Amino acid sequence: MSGKSIFRDAGRHFLDFLFPRTCLGCGSALGKKSTYCYICPDCLREIEWIHNHFCPRCGAPDVENGDVCDECEKKTFSFRRNRSLYVYSGLGRQVIHELKYRNGRHLLPDIGRMANEARLDLGNTVLVPVPLHWWRRWLRGFNQSELICGHLAKIYGCKVCPLLCRNRHTRRQFGLGARARWRNVGNAFQVNERVRAKMKIAKNFKITLVDDIFTTGATMEACAKVLVAAGFGHVEALTLARA
Repeated sequence: MSGKSIFRDAGRHFLDFLFPRTCLGCGSALGKKSTYCYICPDCLREIEWIHNHFCPRCGAPDVENGDVCDECEKKTFSFRRNRSLYVYSGLGRQVIHELKYRNGRHLLPDIGRMANEARLDLGNTVLVPVPLHWWRRWLRGFNQSELICGHLAKIYGCKVCPLLCRNRHTRRQFGLGARARWRNVGNAFQVNERVRAKMKIAKNFKITLVDDIFTTGATMEACAKVLVAAGFGHVEALTLARA
C-alpha cells in the first residue's frame, strides 16, 4: 500500500470517528461493516438491480431472452440502447433525490461502486451529460449528470465532454404524461460546436449520454437525435435508474 493510500485511509478513519457515517436508508451507523460509504448491507439488498434480463433498447427490467419490451416494439430511438443500473424505487429513488436536490456529492463513490457491479463497459467512450438550462443550473448550483459523468470518468479513464446545450428553457418532466414529456423536450437541445472543436470530438467516437433517470426516453431521444443529425454514428445512453 502506498504512503498516499495509508494517509487517505487514516484520514477517513479519523473523520469517521469524529463524524460517524450513517446509512442513507435506515440511518444506522456504518463504520467498517459496509463496502459502501453510505448504504448498509441490509438496505443495499432492497435495491432492485437491473443486471440481467432487461430490454436491450430501453433497459426496462424483467425482459427475457434478449427480446425488446412491449413499448420498444412500438417505437424506435436514435440511441442504440439505454442501460440503467436499478429500478427507480425505494432506496434507489432516495439516492437520486439526495444527489439531485440535496447536493449529495458524497454519494458519488457509492454510485461508482454500483456501476462497477453492473460491469459497465465505458473504457472507449465519450461521456456526455444531459445538460440543464443555464437558469436551472444556476438555481441548483450544479448539474447532477455532470457529477455522475465526472466520477465515472475517473473510474473508467474515459473523457467527459459537455457536447450538448439547451437552446430553450423547458418545464420539469416530473408530473408530465408521456406525450407531454416528448413535446416538452422536442428541439430543446443542440450540439455545442465550439466545445466539439475545442475537445476534438470526432464523428466516429462512441458517445454515451448520461442522466439520472430514464422514464419514457423522451429526453435521451431529444439529445441523441441532434447528435445523430450532427454525424455521430454510435450513440448510447446510461442512467442510474429506470422508472
